[in-house]
Amino acid sequence: MSVVLPINVDDRFRLLTASGGQTVLAITFPWQDDSDIALFKMVGDSWADLANPADYVLTGAGTPGGGSATLTTPAADGDEYLVLGVAVLDRLSSIVRDGRFSSKNIDDELDRNRIIQQEQARDLKRAYLAPLGSVGGLFLASEAGQFLIRDQDGNIIGSDPPDGAGNMNTAVYDPDLVHGAALSRIPVQPEAFGALANGVANDNAAILSAANFAVARNRPLLLTDGKTYLFQQLTLPASLVITGNGVLRSNAALTVAGDVTLTLGNNTIAESVRFSTPGTETNTDFMVVGAGSRIARLDCRADAQRAGGGVRLVDPNSTFIGYFVGEKIDRPFHFQNTSTTTAATGAFVGFLDIKDYVRGFRADFTAFHVGGAYMRGRSANASKSPGHNGVLIVGCPDWYFGPHEIADAGEHAFRIGGSEVAASQTKNYRIGEAIYRRPGGCGFKVNPTMLVSAGVTEKAENGIHAGYVVIDGGDGSLAGNEEIARITHVDGLEIGYAIGRTDNETFSGQYALQMNDAKRVTIGTLGGTNINAGFINIDGTSDVDGVATFGGDVTDLKIGRVFGKCAGNNGIAVNTAFNVGDISIGLDMVSGFATNLLLWSAGTVTDKIELHGTVGGSVAPALSGVPANDNFVFDLCFGNTRGRGARGGALRMTAAHEIMATAFDPASTTEPPRNFVANNSRIAAGSAVLGGGLEATRMASTRRAAAIVPRQGSADDKEVGWAVYVGDTNSTANEALLLFALFQHTGRPSFPMLAPLTAYADNAAATAGGLAVGEFYRDTNGIVRIRF
Repeated sequence: MSVVLPINVDDRFRLLTASGGQTVLAITFPWQDDSDIALFKMVGDSWADLANPADYVLTGAGTPGGGSATLTTPAADGDEYLVLGVAVLDRLSSIVRDGRFSSKNIDDELDRNRIIQQEQARDLKRAYLAPLGSVGGLFLASEAGQFLIRDQDGNIIGSDPPDGAGNMNTAVYDPDLVHGAALSRIPVQPEAFGALANGVANDNAAILSAANFAVARNRPLLLTDGKTYLFQQLTLPASLVITGNGVLRSNAALTVAGDVTLTLGNNTIAESVRFSTPGTETNTDFMVVGAGSRIARLDCRADAQRAGGGVRLVDPNSTFIGYFVGEKIDRPFHFQNTSTTTAATGAFVGFLDIKDYVRGFRADFTAFHVGGAYMRGRSANASKSPGHNGVLIVGCPDWYFGPHEIADAGEHAFRIGGSEVAASQTKNYRIGEAIYRRPGGCGFKVNPTMLVSAGVTEKAENGIHAGYVVIDGGDGSLAGNEEIARITHVDGLEIGYAIGRTDNETFSGQYALQMNDAKRVTIGTLGGTNINAGFINIDGTSDVDGVATFGGDVTDLKIGRVFGKCAGNNGIAVNTAFNVGDISIGLDMVSGFATNLLLWSAGTVTDKIELHGTVGGSVAPALSGVPANDNFVFDLCFGNTRGRGARGGALRMTAAHEIMATAFDPASTTEPPRNFVANNSRIAAGSAVLGGGLEATRMASTRRAAAIVPRQGSADDKEVGWAVYVGDTNSTANEALLLFALFQHTGRPSFPMLAPLTAYADNAAATAGGLAVGEFYRDTNGIVRIRF
C-alpha cells in the first residue's frame, strides 16, 4: 500500500520521528479494531507499508485515549513513521441483541461513524476539486499524471480542467490557489501520450506531445528513472521544466551537417538532462541549449567516438549548467554568441567533466564563468592541428576559468585565440591553477590574430593565470610550437608560475617561453627540466596566419625566476625586427645550453634590459652579439666568479690568473664581451699565487687584455701585493713574461718587465735600433734610460 503524506490534516494520523533503539510508538487517537490502523515507515523517498504482526504489534484498541505500536525491530535514530487511521466502511456489531437494544453497541457504532467521517474529511483535504460554480465532475489524476474529467454519473468525458475549449484557463483555475498550485506540480509523462520508453521503439512524437502539453499547462515533463526514450530529432518548447533521470536517446539517423538532434528551448529548467547516442551520426552538433536555461546536470555520452560536436549553447545569456559530463565526443561543449555587436553575459558552468575529446571547451564573444574542469583521453581524431585545443577562448571579455587539469589535448592545452567579429576582444580574464599533461602543442598559448590579416589589430588585455605545470610537453614528437608558454599579441598578463617537467617523454617543451608583440607581461617562476631549444625566445616571426607574419615590440617583461636545464645552443635568444626593452630576468642556476647564455641576432634596444642571477653547469655564460648599449645591465654569477657591468657588454666571469683564457684565442669564432671583472677566490698559499682582480680588454679586441690582481709575495698568505699584467696571446708561458709591475707587500715596487731590456750605447743607438719614443733601454753601464 502506498500513501501520500496528507496536507494540513490534524486528526487520525501521526508523524513520528524515532530515537535510536526506540521500540514503542505512541498512538494518541482511538481505534476500535487493529485492522483500523496502518503503520508506515519512510524508506528512501516513499512510505513503506509495515505488516502487523510481523513488523509491529498494536496495544490499546477500544481505549478512548489511544494506545501504542510496539516495533519488532528497534528504530534507528531519525527514522520516520506515519500512523494512519484506515477504518473500513463496515459495522462492528448489531444494535439489537437478543431482542433488546444494546447501548454499548449503539455507542460503538456512533464512534465508528465519527471515526470514518474524520478520516474521510482528512482524505478529502488531499483531493482535487472542481472550481466553485463548476457544473462538471471531479478531476482525478491517472497514474500517468493526466487529469480525467468525469460527469455526474462518473463517466470520463475529457481530460484536464475545461475552459470552454477544453484547455487550462488560469483566469478560472488560478495556479496560485491551493488546488491550482497542486495541479501545476503534477508531472506529465511521455508514456501518457504513447511512449514505450524501452529504448527500442521511436518515442519522438510522444515526447514532443507531452512536452508541449506540459508547457501549456504549467506542469513539468517527467522522464522516468531507469527508462530510455528513443527519438530521431526533437525541438522542445521554451520554458519547459524537466524532472526525472530518464535518458533521451538518439537513434543516430541524422546525417545533414546543419541538423540538430535535440534542441532545448529558451529558459529550460531541468534537474537532469541525460542524452546518449551511438555516435555514428554525422550532423555537426547533437544538442542546442537555449538562452536562460538552468540545468543542474547535463550528461552527454556516445557509445563510439563521435566525430562531430556535442552541446552548443546559443547566445548563452543567463544560462546555467551546474555539472557537465561529456564522453567520446570530439567537441563536447561550446558557448556560441551569434551577435556581432554585443557579448553574451551570465553564462555559467560549475564543472566540466570531459573524456575522449578533440577540443573540450570553446567560448565565443561571451562573458562566462567556469568553476573548474577535468579533461582527459585523446580522441583518435585529434592531432596537432589548429582547433584541436583542450580549451579555446575566442574574443571573450570578463571571464573566469577556475582550477583545471587538461590531459591529452591534440594541440595546445589552453589557448586564447583571435576574435571572429570586430566588436569582440579577449580582456579582463582570470584563470585558476592548472596541470597540463601531454599536450600536443603548448601548455598555455595566447595569440589572438584571426582578424589581423583583415586589418583588425587585436591584443588580449589584462589577464591573470594563477600558474600551471606542463607535464611531457610536446607529447613525444617535438616539431616546434610546443612551448610551456607562448605569448603573442598581449597587453597585460600575469602568470604566477609556468613550469615544465617530464614523466615519460624526453622533453618538457620546446621553449619555456616564446614571445612576440607583447608588453606588460609578468611571470613569477619560469622553467623546468629538459627543455629542448632554450628558456626564452623573443622572435618577431613567431606568429603566422598562413598568409602573413605578424610581429611587434616586446617591452615591459618581468620574470622573477628562470630555472632548469635546456638542451639547445642558447639559453636566451633575441631575433626580432622590432623594439625590445624594459626587461628584467632573474636566473636561478640555469644550465644545459651548449654555446651562449644569450644570443642576440636582431632587435632594437629601446630601454633597460637587465639579466641577473646565477648560472650553473660547465658552460660559461657567454653573451654573443649583444649591442653596445648603455641600457644593458648584467650581474651574473658562474661557479666562484661574478661578473657585472653595462655598456659594451657583460662583465666577464674568469679568474685573473687566466687572463689568456680561451675567449682570447685568435681562432675563436665567438667575440667575447669587453670590459669584464674577474673575482675568483684565492686558490692556495704560495709565492706568486694570484687572486681576483680587475681585468679589461682592449676595445674591439678579441684577445688583448690587461689586469690588476693581488699577488702573493711569499709562502705567508698575508704577504700580498698588487701585480700588473699585460698580454696578447693564449699562452700561459708568456704570462710571466708579461708581468709588467709589482707593488709588493713590503711597499717596494719592482718592474720585472725591465729585466730583459736590450742594451744600447746611447739614445741615438736606441733610435737606430727601432725603439720608440718613451720606451726603456739599458745603456752600456746597465742604467735604465728612456729613449727620447
